[in-house]
Amino acid sequence: MLADAAKESLASAPPDAVRWLRLALRILTIADFADGRVAGGGGPTRLDRLRGELSLSLAWAFHSAGMPAESRTQIRQTLRLAAGRPVTDRAGIASLCAMLAYATGQHADAKAILVAEIETAIGGPLPGPDDAPDPGEPHGTIERRGALELRGAGPSVPPLARAAVIALLLSKAVIGLLDGTPPSPADLGLMLRLAHAEGDRTAEVGALAVRAVVEAFDGDVPAAAMTVTRCIAIADRLPDAALADHPEHLALLGWADSILGRQLDAERHFSRGAALAHASGRGEVMPLLLSGLSAVYQRVGRLPEARRIAAEMQQLIRHSHRGHHTSLAEAIEALAGVWIDGHGSRRTAALAEAAAVERSTARPTARRSWWGDVATIWTAYAAASDGGDPRRTEALILDTGGGEALDLVSPILHPMAFEALAAAAERLGDIEAAMHWAELAERAADRLGLGYQRGHALAARAHALRGMAQPGSAAQLYLRSADLFAAAGMLALRTHLLVESGRCFAAAGQPADAARQFTAAGELARRCGATRLGRQAHAGLRALERRGQTGDALDALTPREREIAAAAAKGGTSRQIALDLRLSPRTVDAHLTRIYRKLGVSSRVALVRLAGESGSP
Repeated sequence: MLADAAKESLASAPPDAVRWLRLALRILTIADFADGRVAGGGGPTRLDRLRGELSLSLAWAFHSAGMPAESRTQIRQTLRLAAGRPVTDRAGIASLCAMLAYATGQHADAKAILVAEIETAIGGPLPGPDDAPDPGEPHGTIERRGALELRGAGPSVPPLARAAVIALLLSKAVIGLLDGTPPSPADLGLMLRLAHAEGDRTAEVGALAVRAVVEAFDGDVPAAAMTVTRCIAIADRLPDAALADHPEHLALLGWADSILGRQLDAERHFSRGAALAHASGRGEVMPLLLSGLSAVYQRVGRLPEARRIAAEMQQLIRHSHRGHHTSLAEAIEALAGVWIDGHGSRRTAALAEAAAVERSTARPTARRSWWGDVATIWTAYAAASDGGDPRRTEALILDTGGGEALDLVSPILHPMAFEALAAAAERLGDIEAAMHWAELAERAADRLGLGYQRGHALAARAHALRGMAQPGSAAQLYLRSADLFAAAGMLALRTHLLVESGRCFAAAGQPADAARQFTAAGELARRCGATRLGRQAHAGLRALERRGQTGDALDALTPREREIAAAAAKGGTSRQIALDLRLSPRTVDAHLTRIYRKLGVSSRVALVRLAGESGSP
């Protein structure tokens, strides 16, 4: 009864759950003494099992109540209680304890718990660091080395320990993926070999999902696509009962889906995993599931839901030490906020910049995480889209990537990062740099072979052309980019790019084409909850109405904006213009921001060129 009361209060009132579980354990100690004295053999075993379950529940309650030190102590106590249990029972307890240790920030302890149990089960050490993936190995190496493991290479596992080793290896792989240390080819091959030998379809889903994420982040898209297809074929046939205790398998599968541009599959797997995690009390998996689900909602254009779930995720991990999950939630909130109301993207970029500086100066050097890199690149992209400081955007991306080749981040992030760099260079008036980044974006997208990544490359080229005062060509590329994102179901980015296309068509003196893009963008913005994009599309249409058919791009401006645009086109700085017109420099900068948006340009260089083409003074 006390345990049930604790379970009910864990989510809403963790301190109450702590109190109930402590009381239950004290009562159990008294009962254990009486039962052991009177009943003899069977009683203590039954009570030992119950004590272990309550001890693990108390460790989780301590964590949820924001008591990490007490949680870590209770983890150790739980592991001691499990020492005499059968190997399969110990594996389940060790896996849960390891996930909890990870959640409290004890990443090394989490791995040590699992490695110790695996080595006990197989009677020897796991393959050493020489078997870890070599960053210099060509794509497909994991597949080839994994095939060797499937044919029987690797450590021998006693038949009675196979189920336990599978569970432990999968937990070790999940924690490794979260912590920036992906599983070795040896571990991947052993997991698949054991799952196949045992006929364990649930474990096979987990092993394939892990491998798919590794391949996807490694940029090996063909291999990842084949692995995901194989994994989905098994997972979608399994009943919920088979996956109820392993929602993390669906979380990883959803991330692999999303990376490959399969947003509908990703949403389905994240939603199913979240429902199972909630029903089974696997709260430690929820951040991975919720971050994935909110990212999908951001991409497919369910922006208010994306923002809500990202905020829910931050609330969920408020007592955790999982900085990359927090950064990821903030990045998703920023990406959604750019299109909804512009709230948060620049603040989040500043936080990401501070985190990047802290990471680069930390001693010992902080371990990199795929999820942390995803958060940083997404945040930089949001800031670039929101007109944030272009120099900070450049610094954030290049520092995270380790230089202009971005060798330190996953290839899957390169096209988006290079597009953000092209946009930043365009705003700085450095057209040569913008073209350079656009070329790198195209090469990166060609290597990956994914349609939506090609969309980022086309958008990067469009930014550069817009900076060269070629709005007609830029408009066509923005439109093609929008179509590629539409094909991938990524409607928020499509809406944004339609607005940019409309602005460039208007600047090129093609009002009919501009009106079509603004109208389509306005309708999509309404469906996506992208209020800010909707206002931009509506403003574009109003500007076209004011402009009529004169063909002069500057006719879209108010008299004050034309005055400031003319002064800026003659080379006046914001301070000089402010003095001449008796305005504050901040007011001049605000006017220039509106001028750039109306004219489809993003720098003074482009404004000068456009003013010259239109014949304006």
